[in-house]
Amino acid sequence: MTMAAAAIKINKLDQGIFEMVMSYPERRNALTLEMWQAIPDALAPLQTDDTLRALIIRGDGEHFSAGADISEFEQVFSNRDSARELYTAMKKTSQAILDIPVPTIAQMKGACIGGGCAVAMACDIRFADDTAKFALPPARLGLLYPYSDMKRLVSLVGLSTAKDLLFSARLITSDDAQNLGLVNRCFPSTALEQEVLAYAKGLISISGYSQKKTKAIFKAIEADETIDEQQAESIFLEALDSSDFAEGFAAFLEKRKPQF
Repeated sequence: MTMAAAAIKINKLDQGIFEMVMSYPERRNALTLEMWQAIPDALAPLQTDDTLRALIIRGDGEHFSAGADISEFEQVFSNRDSARELYTAMKKTSQAILDIPVPTIAQMKGACIGGGCAVAMACDIRFADDTAKFALPPARLGLLYPYSDMKRLVSLVGLSTAKDLLFSARLITSDDAQNLGLVNRCFPSTALEQEVLAYAKGLISISGYSQKKTKAIFKAIEADETIDEQQAESIFLEALDSSDFAEGFAAFLEKRKPQF
């Protein structure tokens, strides 16, 4: 297997909108060790790209991702060193997605399993279609879900539901996932792509300054960082000096749509 067959692709879709595609369709976009290791490098240029306003993450073809590639398990889990290499690559992938400074959207269909679900949970927003199926199956192999991914799961669905999903390793539908809080919205399979792109385009009409600063605050909350009242006040008042506020406030007074 070579990266020609399994790859991470970055594409520009529209002004300010990029996508990351996990491409290994013949294996339902299962993520090889090479792919896990490639994702942070692929995303690195976007973290400092001032033109970036939204990032969509999806799988190639009919599936989001079936998780870590089981064809590599015999080799990867043969010893602690190789297992540690996979664990580190998975952790760096989630962190690279979390470090994208603008809203990230997981566009999910078909299999969204294990490590694939971890990729989706690292995104800010998760949209799925009616073909999407979700499962967290480490218990079927006597393995554990990484701590940081478990923590994000708990924050999304609550402790009791997280226990249910990990203890049972059961498969759930996109409707189930939405009801549990794992997915934000569900759409028919024929509408998912256009709905995700429309949502991303809608983000362009909103203040990029506000989105980036808001995401930074959410990131601090998720990391259990403490922001004291003086810092919180300073962050709030700094927005008054931004060019986005000047435009937004002027547009409000002039009763027109702001041009961010």
